[in-house]
Amino acid sequence: MKKTRLLSNLSIVILLILFIALFLWLLRVNLTLRQIWNERKHEFQEAKTSIRRLETLEKQGQDLKQKEDTLYNKVSLDEKQPLSLIKSLISIGGEIGLRGVTISVEEKGEARTEQASGLPQTGPKPLYLKMNFEGTFTQLLDFLKKLNHLERIVTVSTLEIKRSEEILPYQKASLQLITYTFSQK
Repeated sequence: MKKTRLLSNLSIVILLILFIALFLWLLRVNLTLRQIWNERKHEFQEAKTSIRRLETLEKQGQDLKQKEDTLYNKVSLDEKQPLSLIKSLISIGGEIGLRGVTISVEEKGEARTEQASGLPQTGPKPLYLKMNFEGTFTQLLDFLKKLNHLERIVTVSTLEIKRSEEILPYQKASLQLITYTFSQK
């Protein structure tokens, strides 16, 4: 009987030791898993933040692309003869009723601009146009307003108006226009 009791007590102690060992081992596994879970949770939060930043950067990239496209609509690429602009100017002049519209591209400013390093300067380069026509002051004002709403960037550098008795109420007008082009070189 004593043997059985000793044996049963010994088996209970062994089972208790095994249970405590199993408990400690599972506790260690649980702590390790909790630590891994916290690391993954932190990585997930960083990934969500990175995704938000990436979406913001993509939106900014799209906005910049849109601005670049708008700029290229306003300033052409490697254009020597701005035919679309000339057509637009003649069309506006025709709509308003200007007479004797002539437009010529001037060679002014064709010399290469160079930086101190001797390399060609990048950026927009000016194209000079001279426009002559006959029209009333009201037509001239309407033309300048419509010129302001063109898709291309056009600057009026000089405006000359000459009054002539034989063409009244019209005046001879001469405009020096500057538009710009980007160089691919």
